[in-house]
Amino acid sequence: MMAAQIRSTHVHDNDGKADSHLFPLHAPEGTINWKETMSLFRPRAGQFPLLLELREVPEMENPLKVVRDVFRKLESA
Repeated sequence: MMAAQIRSTHVHDNDGKADSHLFPLHAPEGTINWKETMSLFRPRAGQFPLLLELREVPEMENPLKVVRDVFRKLESA
């Protein structure tokens, strides 16, 4: 089974057309069902790290605050 081989994964959302590196649970154009996705990650003992891979959003005033919010939301998704 491949699940046992996963050591980490990078996460981001997209618009369903391109590898857009959108903020999960924050971008209105995002298409990923995060509740379902996170439920697939949880059963693994010794949870592997989730690394956010995001594009810069110049108009975002405090991206680190948004990243903290994203991780909190992913934990409870």
